[in-house]
Amino acid sequence: YKQDNVWFPIRFKIINNNVFIDQCYDEKLLRKKIKKINGVAINKVIMDISDCISYGTKGWLLSKIERALSNKNELLSLPCMRNNRDQVLFETEDNKKILFDINKIYDNEVIYPLKNEEQYNIFDNIFVFKYPSCKKEFAPDINKINQN
Repeated sequence: YKQDNVWFPIRFKIINNNVFIDQCYDEKLLRKKIKKINGVAINKVIMDISDCISYGTKGWLLSKIERALSNKNELLSLPCMRNNRDQVLFETEDNKKILFDINKIYDNEVIYPLKNEEQYNIFDNIFVFKYPSCKKEFAPDINKINQN
């Protein structure tokens, strides 16, 4: 997933056809809604990415779009980004601007929220394996479902 000088220190999540910052170098930007990239409406960017991706399910498509938004090579290869080659500017709904220089290497940036990458643990002499796709931030929603 990680190659040298390809990834911006920002990750996205698409929820209800909106793009939100899921991980970022600045904690204050988490959960902000993206409205433009280099002055191009986010819906146009998503359409261009969708046109370039082969997919079988909507979930796979959304996953690939989220990934492409953080990858400078994939993003700058889009038709809507042709004239925007020196930098990438993400604009949020509340007019925050997040600027990345395409020539800078961001491989050593810390990305928040910090993730606990531990895959297993021994608890009370019991081997406990942590399934990577279940996140603790979903626990309240899972508990609500279980109560119904």
